Amino acid sequence: MKKLMSIILAALLVFSLGTAAFAAGGSIALGEAKSITLQRDETAAFKFTAEESALYVAEISSDMGFAMVSVTDEAEDIIDSAWVISFGEKDETDSSFISDEAKIYFCADKGKTFNLEFKENSQFFIEVLEKFDGLAESIVPAKINVTVKKADVRELKLGETYSASEYREYFLFAPEEDGFYNFRSNSSGNSDPRISITGSDGSYFANDNNGYLADYDFDLTAYFEKGKVYGVEVINTSIEYEKDAEPFTFTVSRGEDIKADYLDIDSRVVFVAVNDTASNFVSCVPSGALEGEYEVTCADETKANAYYDESGSICIEGLSVGKTTVTVTETNSGVSTEFTVIVIPAVVHSIFSVVQNIFWTVVRVISNIIDFITSRIF
Repeated sequence: MKKLMSIILAALLVFSLGTAAFAAGGSIALGEAKSITLQRDETAAFKFTAEESALYVAEISSDMGFAMVSVTDEAEDIIDSAWVISFGEKDETDSSFISDEAKIYFCADKGKTFNLEFKENSQFFIEVLEKFDGLAESIVPAKINVTVKKADVRELKLGETYSASEYREYFLFAPEEDGFYNFRSNSSGNSDPRISITGSDGSYFANDNNGYLADYDFDLTAYFEKGKVYGVEVINTSIEYEKDAEPFTFTVSRGEDIKADYLDIDSRVVFVAVNDTASNFVSCVPSGALEGEYEVTCADETKANAYYDESGSICIEGLSVGKTTVTVTETNSGVSTEFTVIVIPAVVHSIFSVVQNIFWTVVRVISNIIDFITSRIF
């Protein structure tokens, strides 16, 4: 069975579910348990309307079969989705991706309606399943159970510190006033925590690393509104995969006064051709610092022009052959950084690009040869 599940996992990783037309399935109330039976490729949907502004969870299980379950909003945008797969026996695999049970968390304002959409999907795996005698037919129809509940999670409060010891944990955040709030973790050992926040208004924020070298903590500052509810997901992965991740803590604080310690720049030297453009990404460290404006100056404006664009990059335009220095200053903290711009003739840039492409092609060929030899030896 584990061999089969491994094959199916590989297939799932390359599978992309398209939008399907769903048959009407009625509505589902808070706390109500529903069971549905789906024949091959059949679809169904239930409507859920939030009784209050809160974080909700759809708890799904499969007694038999393959199904994709999605929660979509009124605009039919997918909030989240999950597979449930069962062969009629309790799943004992270690995979967090394949399971006969799943939970989908979503935030909702009072009166907002969501769809819980179900699609039987064994047909996608039919070639795999037919290798196992009788299995392809025995898992149809799919038998799926679903209940929508108000999520039983901890609510985050300003100024408080919280611990997280599981791989994935959920929290509720309902700010008492509008403003910038900061979520910053404090981990040690083998932990690499990350955070994502989804609001009832459809907003989404996420952060993995705070920007400091050799520091894996998240540090997120964003603007939150009073009266809205936000679902906070924290995930704790291990730096060394053969070791378990250690518990970590995180704190919620106001974000207005957090300023950058320094600016991180992708490259200290940027080459650009005459009449061409290049870019150099810049960011505040820590990542939770509240950014102001970025002021960009070029020491020799006859050589190059430089400016900040909203994608987070410094754009450089080559004007004439030579060298100059670009200075970037973040106005909220006053910290700055510099990098060198070397403007080269267009023909030199073309030759350089060709040589660079040849180099990386050779590297890929050598890597493929090594992989081939290694696979034959081991």
